[in-house]
Amino acid sequence: MAEPNAVSDLQGVDFAVGGIIVGAYEGLQDDKPQAFRRFLDRPAKEKIFRAENEDPPSLIRRIAQHNPGKKRLPDLPVVAYYRAPGIVGDQNQKPVVLDVERYMDGTDRAMRLSSIPVTLSYSLLWCAWDKPTLEKIALAWFAYVAHRGRRYSRFMVPYLLGTEPIQIPASISVPREIQADNASPSEQGEGRLWAARTLVEVNTQVLYGREVKPMDEITALGQVRLM
Repeated sequence: MAEPNAVSDLQGVDFAVGGIIVGAYEGLQDDKPQAFRRFLDRPAKEKIFRAENEDPPSLIRRIAQHNPGKKRLPDLPVVAYYRAPGIVGDQNQKPVVLDVERYMDGTDRAMRLSSIPVTLSYSLLWCAWDKPTLEKIALAWFAYVAHRGRRYSRFMVPYLLGTEPIQIPASISVPREIQADNASPSEQGEGRLWAARTLVEVNTQVLYGREVKPMDEITALGQVRLM
């Protein structure tokens, strides 16, 4: 009986994108403003958040609710990212589904795979209590992904397809394009909240396949020429 087919999920891409965002704020100089220095000192789970489609005040309130023992306003800056449900075919590649066999562990095991290129859109939101800090964390992101040779804007997404671990390439579109829109609320409550938002498009693949029995032999047909 043939093995059932498995399909890769998109949550793995979400986690990998989160890892890229964390990496953008590692190894930076402990520099001013003071809020930026505190941001660098905090662990990743206290400064990078997977969010819903929230406006900045709603995000800040949700963060504050998760810290009941602390002061009402959370320490900023923070970075949040969000991906709306939906799938779009990669506009840079033809939506061709491939059916190939990939051998694993020598020639004893193989997988029959189909690959579908897709583009995922992420909203990246920065929030801070002052404008210099907001601009600092935004510029740090753009400088990171625009690195020469696309060192950080190309990455691998680990999947478990069935029982087989597979890594799928992914890349951020136009990583050197700098565009961040003002997302600061027009009505301010306690404190002055500054926010900016940018769009991050990620090109990757969805895999569909199953483990198969490798071919025992290959028959070559045609005329053989010695060069």
